[in-house]
Amino acid sequence: MKGRVINKINDKLESTLIMDIGSGTQDILVYWSGVELENCFKLVLPSPTQNKATEIRSVTDKKNPLFLTGHIMGGGACSSAIKDHLKAGFEVYATETAAKTINDNLKYIETLGIKMVEHSPRDATDVILQDVDINQWRIFFELWSLKFPVRFAVAVQDHGESTEISNRIFRMDRWRTFMDSGGRLEELVYRQPPDELTRMKAVSQSIGKELILMDTGAAAICGLLEDFQVTLQHKKGVVLINIGNSHTLIAVVKNGKLLGLCEHHTSKITPIKLTALIDKLVDASLTHQEVFDDKGHGAVMAKGYSGMSFSPMIAVTGPKRKLCESLPYYLAVPHGDMMLSGCFGLLRMGRKIGFIP
Repeated sequence: MKGRVINKINDKLESTLIMDIGSGTQDILVYWSGVELENCFKLVLPSPTQNKATEIRSVTDKKNPLFLTGHIMGGGACSSAIKDHLKAGFEVYATETAAKTINDNLKYIETLGIKMVEHSPRDATDVILQDVDINQWRIFFELWSLKFPVRFAVAVQDHGESTEISNRIFRMDRWRTFMDSGGRLEELVYRQPPDELTRMKAVSQSIGKELILMDTGAAAICGLLEDFQVTLQHKKGVVLINIGNSHTLIAVVKNGKLLGLCEHHTSKITPIKLTALIDKLVDASLTHQEVFDDKGHGAVMAKGYSGMSFSPMIAVTGPKRKLCESLPYYLAVPHGDMMLSGCFGLLRMGRKIGFIP
């Protein structure tokens, strides 16, 4: 019976491919408008940076020179694999665009020993960097006899291009500007990302179709609002936390507005530290500098935010939420699947701006 339902959906309805691309996994939702989420397809796959790291390590094992081409993509694992290739004594060549996966500053990249070239040198093995391989997804849909999606919604973490100052500072400055302009969550969705968000622009170029883009942290926070218990509380104010594989975001949200935010690296977070950060964010005493000096991104408060006069609900999502198992926080499960919080956030915001019917 379920097969008939899926065939009917596939024959008559247009789908949206929703992708939340993190450092450890990429979480996928194939959504048909008007169809219950239980009948939509979900996947949790290795992230593109993990896949590219495996590809690069294979080149290292073969002791071949490496040529990086393609787009800017998420660094993390693949950047580490590139540096390991250099440490092993093998050459790395790259186009300027692909090299910015490692760092926005091309002069710094050259100090690592990476040579900037336009074309693949003889004997080098090519690795194409990209967060979204559209041809790979076409093959996937063909293999499952599914019509290719007509629209896309994608989340990636984009620090923004910053060659002169720390990208942590640059990122927090963007959050500050957003809050100063009203902090409405639907304004975190981009149809055309600003020029400085080069990773998002690279995703747009890779897909070449109608799409919306969000930051992964923002998407996860918006996805938490899809949890029934959070829905009941958010108008009076809640603390929403996404503990990702690489980054932890803590947000104070009230009635669709972001009032306070802290971003840190998950590797630096302990239950005690998390509790302290939440407490200081709730009473508006957390400073950017103390988070930044602890090697985190920082903290930002909206103008006029002086703290919360009550103990708000604290809801947590993310693959590393086990950090909270000893703490009295609510482990949110939007639509029954914590790993797809970011996808549900993209879906929520896509509907809100009229992009997803």
